[in-house]
Amino acid sequence: MTEKKRKEQIFLNGKFIDAKEPAISVFDRGLLYGDGLFETIRSYNGRPFMLKGHLERLSRGASFLGIPASKIRGLEGKVKKLIEINGLTKKSGRIRITLTRGVDKEGYKTTGKKFNPTLIITAVRLKHAPILRMQKTGVSIITINPNKGFSSSGLSLDGVKSLNFLSMIMASKYAEDKGVFEAILTNEEGHLIEGTSSNIFIFDENKLITPPVSRSTNRHKAKGSALPGITRETVIKIAKENKIKVKEANFTTKDLTNSAEAFLTNSIIEIVPINEVNEKKIFNNDNRPITAVLQEAYKNLVI
Repeated sequence: MTEKKRKEQIFLNGKFIDAKEPAISVFDRGLLYGDGLFETIRSYNGRPFMLKGHLERLSRGASFLGIPASKIRGLEGKVKKLIEINGLTKKSGRIRITLTRGVDKEGYKTTGKKFNPTLIITAVRLKHAPILRMQKTGVSIITINPNKGFSSSGLSLDGVKSLNFLSMIMASKYAEDKGVFEAILTNEEGHLIEGTSSNIFIFDENKLITPPVSRSTNRHKAKGSALPGITRETVIKIAKENKIKVKEANFTTKDLTNSAEAFLTNSIIEIVPINEVNEKKIFNNDNRPITAVLQEAYKNLVI
């Protein structure tokens, strides 16, 4: 099949279908209420990186939300098949898995109802040249305090990658309006938590430091913890393998600006250094030895 004739497909509830076909019901709770979960995965030459970790997090989220997780089992083969169908075996790809509670015409309450979850997988080509530029030159960020209305501490889903992303979308828009790459949210105590789509690390006093993730089902007690990012976990593992001390601890904007190095992580951008905070140039692009070591080690994992 030639590239021109290839039709992009998606995986929907057990079937591979044309991406242009009508997919989900207008009564799907994911559409109506954001009642669901998602995972974004990067594939390298047809290989979805850390797929198992993403599926495990999806399963944990489904359990927390009370969404039956039976459709998650056996997805590894479906993801790889969709990558092949869409011609991404020799390219970079962005894979998204979406799981919703399913169709419901009777309001948002869940008690006493039986649901058939909706499962969608998409696989599209990822342009990696802009990512490579960011990894080399760094990006600018802005911190957002609770008074801006974007604090994670008021959310009840810390640690769960749900479809309820409106607060993150608005925070991201705020960053875009300021002309910066990412917004980092804080909690009421002024501690940095996470970006709208990333985790944050600093290197200071010979330690790699990242905000703690939520490990409790009591979300209010967690006081706005970071999402347990899959790339975050991978970077921590890589750092330890390279004899770099790692500490999960709270830190402030002042700690960030006083640190020796800082970077963002997620599955798509991998590891991207920070060079500007709140419109002030902070870090030297030519002096990031720890970031460089981790970037190189990460690339060795994915190739």
